[in-house]
Amino acid sequence: GVNHGTKTAINALQKIVGAGVDGVIGNDTVSHFNAKKPVWKTFAALMSARSKLYSDIIANKPSQKKWAGGWMNRIGEMTEIYVAAVRFEADIEGNLLEAANTARKMSIAIQSSSTIRSQSATLFLQLSKKFRSL
Repeated sequence: GVNHGTKTAINALQKIVGAGVDGVIGNDTVSHFNAKKPVWKTFAALMSARSKLYSDIIANKPSQKKWAGGWMNRIGEMTEIYVAAVRFEADIEGNLLEAANTARKMSIAIQSSSTIRSQSATLFLQLSKKFRSL
């Protein structure tokens, strides 16, 4: 729930797994999560939703783009941690690490160029699509 709040994060998870959206992790959410296979697809969907949310934040309040580099970096870092913690087939691991690497490169670009930073909402949408396509 970092940056979005716990309820927003839970709502996103509930939408992804098909549970009732109430912002509370209860039996319905847990059972829907446990039924969703493979779990890495749920993770990728969460990173896609998170990227989209960052894009929406920046689009609705452009002053927030000053945080875009750090937000993008966090998505890359979270993906790398997830890959390190879970065993995958080699192609899935490679695809997730490629998405993480894309986020890291975008983060560096955003932090080093105000021109690129001004396009950060679009970059988050591109990253969202990358995760969604996994």
